[in-house]
Amino acid sequence: MENQEQQQPGITLNDIGGAVQAIDVAVSRGAFRASEAAGVGMLYNKLVEFLKANQQEAPANVAQSEAPPADKDTAPAE
Repeated sequence: MENQEQQQPGITLNDIGGAVQAIDVAVSRGAFRASEAAGVGMLYNKLVEFLKANQQEAPANVAQSEAPPADKDTAPAE
């Protein structure tokens, strides 16, 4: 029997949004030391900018909805 095609692990815009929310909660609860704040903040900003850039690329009718469609919320692999 041939190996079945294995699904590649992926990350969605919703996953990235969840990470942004987790960082926000962790910062608000003081989970990071002051020396870590700059790195955490830079990562947070990168994730937010990525979300904004990829949501803007969505078609107009999709951009108006709150959640991206399942086939459009995968981060580009290119």
